[in-house]
Amino acid sequence: MKISLGLNFDLRVQINRIRNKNRYYMEDILIMLNKILVDLKQMGGINASSITSRNGLLIVSDIEMESHAKTFAAMSATMLAASETATIELGKGIPDRVIVESDQGKLVVMGAGPDALLVILTEPDAGLGLILVELEKTAEKIKRSFDTSNVSFFIRNEAEDSFLAAKQQGGIVQHAESIL
Repeated sequence: MKISLGLNFDLRVQINRIRNKNRYYMEDILIMLNKILVDLKQMGGINASSITSRNGLLIVSDIEMESHAKTFAAMSATMLAASETATIELGKGIPDRVIVESDQGKLVVMGAGPDALLVILTEPDAGLGLILVELEKTAEKIKRSFDTSNVSFFIRNEAEDSFLAAKQQGGIVQHAESIL
């Protein structure tokens, strides 16, 4: 999702909050989350990033092709969930993050509160030290954004809409049922 942020962004958000009895409009929340990703990417070493729901729904992303971004979101959520299941079964607790390294770069998936994940792809030669520190800070910002908004409600509605659309088309996947 590409969104240009104007200088009047903060003013527009405040006006919308006043109009909507101190609640953010979903558009404003998505703009704020996108700005969080833009700020994170400016630190360097990050090729792509996204914020997804824990059940794999894409919320915002700076990945060029939307179809790739949706797959990226779903697979990242699945990967973290599988890692959490494995470590819990082994009695090692919940992992802070999952890191996958390849010759082409690193994929880092970490929780950003109970409802969201922060996912990044790094450049091949990027050092993870500073990036992981910034990811922690960014995950906290995302968590606060979710805590003060109705994003969780939006995500549940999107999951329900996706499930109902699949049901109408006759192609219900078992994983879709687990989302609800």
